[in-house]
Amino acid sequence: MVVSHFNENLDWLELLTNDGIPHTVYTRSENPSIHHHKMPINKGREAVADLQYIVDHYPNLSSLIAFVHGHRTYWHQQDPSDIVTTTRALQWNKYTYTPLTSAMTYATFQEHSSDKHAEVNYELWRDVYNK
Repeated sequence: MVVSHFNENLDWLELLTNDGIPHTVYTRSENPSIHHHKMPINKGREAVADLQYIVDHYPNLSSLIAFVHGHRTYWHQQDPSDIVTTTRALQWNKYTYTPLTSAMTYATFQEHSSDKHAEVNYELWRDVYNK
């Protein structure tokens, strides 16, 4: 898991470490922990951290990577709002891509819809998170 950090409390990462889920933190903080990778520039929010991780690890990228923000909970996510719960529920080897959802994508997750894309998203979400 790649965590894009600025000034968020990262105590929640210990819960995932105890679950055997490794993580790497890229930070824009002025006072980074010795265990965090300091971003060379503070531009683009989490996108720079995600891209920097890919560049840094390109020769041996894992086939499974979750790119997340530093918050444990998000104002822009409706279900689930806790990244620890989401990460624990993932079936890591089942799909090559899984959105961790947000308010924008959540609206397109509909069980019975004339929009096939919305219906497939719902089925993927249900299957991955056992909903």
